[in-house]
Amino acid sequence: MRKIILAFVFMGLCVNGFAQDADAFAKRETLKEKLIGSLVKTFAKTYVATNNLKRFKEKNIKKIMKMDEAKFQRVYGKIYREMIVDLPESLKESYGISEQMTRAKAVAQINSFKTKKRIYQMINAIPNKMIAQHLRNHKDEFDKTMKGHKVDGLLDQLLEDPAASNT
Repeated sequence: MRKIILAFVFMGLCVNGFAQDADAFAKRETLKEKLIGSLVKTFAKTYVATNNLKRFKEKNIKKIMKMDEAKFQRVYGKIYREMIVDLPESLKESYGISEQMTRAKAVAQINSFKTKKRIYQMINAIPNKMIAQHLRNHKDEFDKTMKGHKVDGLLDQLLEDPAASNT
């Protein structure tokens, strides 16, 4: 009996999905995108939960302050183009993220995260569809990066100067 009910629910969801116009159907997240987004968000929140927020902020502020403004602009520009540019504008505005970020603004933004709860909210606000697309676009890079590296090293790789790797 339970299988029959589940089959009807599944069929109803399928019919409902096809009954909508093509644009609405294309804009909705697929199950795969939800799963990928949820998995990545869970890893991110676990990373935040298991680390000392104060020490994490101090470490990254110290890295930013060691850079001169030109190097910061190169590093931030790379991160912005690869990850941030596709975020919804409302999300960027609510967290003070802009293409024209300075070192001082970045430090202020990092300091604004007083609790882990605020970071969790930011993680949850990232659209699953965007996470899945980013993983699809960079699958080979992620596979290569994850082989033989600790997850901690990923953040350090993000903060590397892109000009140094081009030489």
